[in-house]
Parts: sequence; C-alpha cells; structure tokens
Amino acid sequence: MITGQTRLAGVIGFPIAHSLSPIFQNAAFEALGIDACSLAISLHEADLEDFLNVATKTNILGFSVTMPLKTKLASLISCSDRAKRLQAVNSLIWVDRDQVEVANDYQYISGDKALIGDNTDGEGFIRSIKEIGVDPNGLDVVVFGAGGAARAIISALGECKANSISIINRSPENAKCAVLLGGEIAHLGSIDDIAGASLIVNTTPIGMIGNDSSWSFGRDLINNSHVVVDIITSPLTTPLMNIATSNGAKAINGVGMLIHQGAVAIETWVGQIAPIDVMKKSVEKYFNQKLP
Repeated sequence: MITGQTRLAGVIGFPIAHSLSPIFQNAAFEALGIDACSLAISLHEADLEDFLNVATKTNILGFSVTMPLKTKLASLISCSDRAKRLQAVNSLIWVDRDQVEVANDYQYISGDKALIGDNTDGEGFIRSIKEIGVDPNGLDVVVFGAGGAARAIISALGECKANSISIINRSPENAKCAVLLGGEIAHLGSIDDIAGASLIVNTTPIGMIGNDSSWSFGRDLINNSHVVVDIITSPLTTPLMNIATSNGAKAINGVGMLIHQGAVAIETWVGQIAPIDVMKKSVEKYFNQKLP
C-alpha cells in the first residue's frame, strides 16, 4: 500500500518499458516489509542532472541504472571504488557522507548522506553462475564483447581468480580497457580459444530482440564440456543458447544475473538480505502470464 512515507525506487534508462527490475524490486520490498515502490522511469542523458537533483531532494531509496546512462552517470556523480574502476554506474545508493570523497560543492547531499554511484553487475554475474554450480576459480573463460557489462564481468572474474580470460571483440582497440580490468590473466583472444575454455559468456547484443545480427561464428567449437551464459534477457532463449544446447552444452540466459545484480543493490539500499527466491518467482509469474 502506498503511504505518505513510501519511498521511491526503480530503474532509469531508455528504452525502459521492457525492464523486469520493478517486478522483482517490488516483490522484494513486499517480502521484506519495506515501505517503498519501484517504477521504471524513461530518462535520456540530457535529463540526468535534473533527475539527480530531484532524487536528492526527495530522498529516494535507490535506483538501478541501465543503458544508455551508465557511463554518463559515472562522470556526473561520486562513485564507489568498483564503479570508478569500471567507469560505469548501474545503481544509485546512499552512503554516509564521510565514507566517500566528495567536493565541498558536491550537490547530491541530504543531511549526513551522499548519493553516489555503484556497480553491481560483476557481483551479480558471479552470484548467478555460482547458483548453478559454476565456480570461476581456475576456469578458462571466453568473453564476447568489451562494453560496460563485459568490463564488470571481466573484472569480477579476475577477482575470483579465473585461470584465463580471453576477450573477443569486433574492435580490438575498444577491448584494451577490458583487458586491463582483467589483469594478467586477461588477453585479446580469438574464436579458437573457445575449444579450450570451460565458460563462454556473451555480452554483445547479438541475438537480442530487435538486433538483426546472427550468431555465425564458433558454433562448431561449442560442446558438452562448456557452460554458456548469454546475458541477454529478451528473448529468454537466444540463438547462442540454442546452438549450445544442440551441441550438448549447458546454457543460461541473463535473467539470473539481472536478478542477482538487483539483489546486491537492494541489499545496499535496505540493509537486509534480498529474498532471491521471491524475486525469481515474481519474474517467473510475469513470464507465465505473458505466455499464450
């Protein structure tokens, strides 16, 4: 029930109508007894500063951030160490003002709290694969793509002591930042690296609804020794996942990562363990209702 004390949370980005975040965020708030309401808010880069001003003055609970705002937001707001390292923000959080370095004229202050940017993508990815029994420690990994989500995943894989991270990207020049985030175990790779890998991760939009590109490479190299993670959430079964399962590999989509990165954010917002099972069931119910 909405009350005079209800705090606002949600997700910002564009386009945003397809977002699952309000579904599992509202389910989590209800389960935890948190007086908050999550909404999807369509927002363009040009309106970010206005949004931050309103968010600060209205004492929001917290917000998730999706494309195309992640990089721009990192340049406008103070950030956690991991968001600084990734140069991308996917969550707005409140912290004690004395916990972060903020300029004297920093605008996004409310009382003794500062609104800053965080990035939960990497942690969400690691939680999601551990949930299905995949521990990245010691694994050889191939990552397709070098954008914001890829950088978060590569950094997290490095921290979890993967054995090697092979980064395959259309533009090697654009992948250099991702390689640095992975540390000594990361390198620019090629399709041939799939054969020796245990975990394959797609962070590109190939296979997403509305993307006309087709998955035409490496299909014969995937076999039953691989786990394939396609972080796309729409469609639920992607062309890469179909290739993987037809070759005997285990394949999962990006819904698990989405829910787990959202759980990390919620835990920061409310100081309680996120009810993962409740969040999952809310998303499952949503998809079941959409089915004919």
